[in-house]
Amino acid sequence: AIKQMKMEKTIPSSDEIENLPMMTDPMRMFGIELLQAAGFSAFFGGKPILMLLTLNQRIQWSLKHGFHPSMPAAFATMSSVFMHVMKDWEQGRRLAAASHQLLENAKACGRPCSEGEVIVRLYMLVDPWTRPARSLSNYYIDGYKTCMLQGDVDSAFKVISTYMLNGLLSGKELKYVEEDAQRYQSQMAALKYDKWEFLLGLLSQASLNLMGRAENTITLTGKAVEEPDDPGLLQHYHHTHFVVRFLCAHFGEYKAGAQDAIQIGHDWEKKYPGFLFGYDAFHKAICLYGEARVIAQLHRNRCNLLPPVSRPTSALCKKHAYKYHAMIQSWVKSGAPNHVHHLSILDAEKSALLSSTQKGDFKEVCQLYEKSIRDSVRGGFVNHAALAEERYASYLVEIDSKDEGLYHLQNAIERFSDWGANRRAEQLRAKLGMLTRSSMAGIAPLSME
Repeated sequence: AIKQMKMEKTIPSSDEIENLPMMTDPMRMFGIELLQAAGFSAFFGGKPILMLLTLNQRIQWSLKHGFHPSMPAAFATMSSVFMHVMKDWEQGRRLAAASHQLLENAKACGRPCSEGEVIVRLYMLVDPWTRPARSLSNYYIDGYKTCMLQGDVDSAFKVISTYMLNGLLSGKELKYVEEDAQRYQSQMAALKYDKWEFLLGLLSQASLNLMGRAENTITLTGKAVEEPDDPGLLQHYHHTHFVVRFLCAHFGEYKAGAQDAIQIGHDWEKKYPGFLFGYDAFHKAICLYGEARVIAQLHRNRCNLLPPVSRPTSALCKKHAYKYHAMIQSWVKSGAPNHVHHLSILDAEKSALLSSTQKGDFKEVCQLYEKSIRDSVRGGFVNHAALAEERYASYLVEIDSKDEGLYHLQNAIERFSDWGANRRAEQLRAKLGMLTRSSMAGIAPLSME
């Protein structure tokens, strides 16, 4: 449908945007508003093609008959469509730039415009894929303040929820994530706005779990969350499982994470892809590769003679891991800066898995893990640098390179501690003690898991 529209011809130049007159015909303005309402109905009614057609018509009418207040938001929406549906990131960026310029021109000229809608669409669907995560914090706070000053509470809390997610996922110190979650939850409660309060509760509880200030690790119940998993509320349900998979990846609960990814994770892919989908693909792939390596280790050490344990098959784990790995590879090729280190870690994981089945090269695996650590540090992702160190240590222990494995395990402990994930650091410290004692006794452990 988008190809038939030939959208590349509708992206105005900077000069055209500057000289675009204001739409004044009330009937045409009403027609655009009617198309906008029809587009929303089509989207929520599961008719995306109709939504795209109405969106394109709104843009065409605005370019032909003059600026309409919904025009910047329409361009912002179309930019995300090009990036995530058409896989045309170059056009998506151009449309996003046009949206930004339309918005700035409207503000400069005193024209009315739906600024909150533009901010939400660009901040949630475009910018996290095109700008470094650690550079977005002030950007989100400014957007939140703008929406609140305009009385657009819904857009303000969508933006602040994105800010909170971006902080947790990009390695912001956990105590600050938890403090922010409590602060903004209080604001939502004061304004009697609970639409996004549940998500902030999940982020707060995840932070408490990682910091060791909750009884659980991957179970989301405690101080911040009372009833985490209500399938009747679809948004709550998917957000809950997204956070569970995040915790499984960081706590090394690969079997639980892999099972969730296989049984439930694919449902997330059917939703319109915001930036959460990108991070979720990484967490799912880590759990799937991790579980596949555990299964390979069990078979290699003939642990299949032990009583059976319910777990996914190695083939199924590999199939899904390769799928998510390929997705992330395509995003990095398109220029997604926040997934470069994800790809490096998954490249190392895949190579380690192949090495465990006698098809990989030991030196290549080590080089890939070292690159993944460097890439994570360079991007400011201390949480993923810790994860890469831990996975590298696990691999070195598997191949009986214990001394170097202990070195990288100690690095992982320090990096998790820097992030504030004291519970995970304590778990790894216990493993370090066990491995040190076994090394001194001359006993070769089967694996860190």
